[in-house]
Amino acid sequence: KCNLRKKGETPCNVVFEHLSEIADFVPDWHGEHHCLIMNDKNWYRDAPTEMTDEIQRFCGTRDPAFYNTTIHDARLLHFRTGATHKETRLLSQFYSFIHFTNPHVGNFYKRLIRNRCRYSDEIFCSSGKIIQTLSGG
Repeated sequence: KCNLRKKGETPCNVVFEHLSEIADFVPDWHGEHHCLIMNDKNWYRDAPTEMTDEIQRFCGTRDPAFYNTTIHDARLLHFRTGATHKETRLLSQFYSFIHFTNPHVGNFYKRLIRNRCRYSDEIFCSSGKIIQTLSGG
């Protein structure tokens, strides 16, 4: 098991840097500066997606990144994280970063993430105890 501190006996940054080197795709996206557009009609053809009012409203001032065959075909997709990669942080909810042009597809994946991708009860309970202790409660 790696240690998240750089000066630890087995630092994780060595693993993370290795993953960056061997990954097929390492995006340089940042949650505040980019939005990912999932267009189910065009991605597999790498056809350009028209910049619709809907996409413009969702992205606002952020630059759109369009899901394409390069991303889809990557066997290993690695997102850089940590203090040394603040320019590529995705610290935002997935539904504010990813936009599906097909609402049916979007609803499916939003439900999938909502129902299946979450912290375990043990983590929430532990964090609640820590917050309670720190707040003097």
